[in-house]
Amino acid sequence: MNVRRAVLIVFWAVLLLAAVRAGLARPAGDEASAVAAADAQILSEIHNHSQAMENLEYLSDEIGPQLTSSPQLKQANN
Repeated sequence: MNVRRAVLIVFWAVLLLAAVRAGLARPAGDEASAVAAADAQILSEIHNHSQAMENLEYLSDEIGPQLTSSPQLKQANN
């Protein structure tokens, strides 16, 4: 559960930084609405279709530690 919490914190931090960055470099006019639409689409995809958590849980729980030249590393690479 601690890994899940860490991933969520990093995810929200990245979103917050992206929002701040978007606020600092604000395009004008039609370009602004196009950028806002693209941002909304990207955030929607991240929120609704992200597989990051499932991938992290699989690698952490099913495969386990991935030491160099270990069978777990080869399994994770596959």
